[in-house]
Amino acid sequence: MSAKSPRQSASSRRATAAQAKQQAARAAMRRYLAIIGIPLVLVLVGAAVFVSRVVPRTHTATATATTANAAGAPGSPFVAGAPIDGVQCGATEGQTQHVHQHFDVVINGQDFTPPQYVGIFAERTSSPSTPCLYWSHTHTADGVIHVESPAKDTVVLGAFLDIWSVSPVDRTLLNRIQANPPDRVIVDGKPYTGDYRTIPLLSHSLITLEYGGPDVPQRPFDFQAAGLPT
Repeated sequence: MSAKSPRQSASSRRATAAQAKQQAARAAMRRYLAIIGIPLVLVLVGAAVFVSRVVPRTHTATATATTANAAGAPGSPFVAGAPIDGVQCGATEGQTQHVHQHFDVVINGQDFTPPQYVGIFAERTSSPSTPCLYWSHTHTADGVIHVESPAKDTVVLGAFLDIWSVSPVDRTLLNRIQANPPDRVIVDGKPYTGDYRTIPLLSHSLITLEYGGPDVPQRPFDFQAAGLPT
């Protein structure tokens, strides 16, 4: 066995010193991690608790508000997205029947019409869970009702009102209608003496509910000018 040269001995000592320095650095890092470990865990746990308690509450409040808005007016037996009086809520309009009516409410001589987007749920909510629109709905606030269904079934005014009761739109006028029956009902310029809820929504029908006075002539509506030929 030959003796190590002075150069080899010096190299060996330098390698040993470098290894010792690396080991000391690792030991220092372990001690550092051990020192900050507990506070770090506490911070992470605290953050998790904050997220689990605060964030779900925010989502729950939003969902609750949406559900209350979509579920319908107080006392409404209907649920948004579910069939209402035989009228379904689909991903698109039906193509077999496409007719339009004009519906207004006159209160003490002042004319009112339903809001836009009755029967249309464009965003995902808790109810319905997917966007849909009822076969009877409104796109505008000018009183025009659209009936777009996959079958030639007769939809009545009562169905439209019930759909309105679950729609995420203003229901002030609807509440007025539901509070008391109208004093007068006019359909296509003539008095209607039956139950106003049973009025069929036919092509170009003019439907007016009147409350109080004075009596006013039924307001005309030009379907052709509005681009509604049926």
